[in-house]
Amino acid sequence: MAGFAAAGHGDSPGPLSPHVYWWDGSGYQQLTSIDDEGTLTAVLGADFQAVLEDLAGDA
Repeated sequence: MAGFAAAGHGDSPGPLSPHVYWWDGSGYQQLTSIDDEGTLTAVLGADFQAVLEDLAGDA
């Protein structure tokens, strides 16, 4: 998803963020970062990490 958002950012006719966000119930949390060289990195906070762990436990 992060790669798709970053690629779509350059191809879009209007403003679109190259980042992926998560709605935590009270606001949006940015889940990606792009450094000066253009490298896309996932930045997972503790709350989102807990959601992923809960989902993995349900599998």
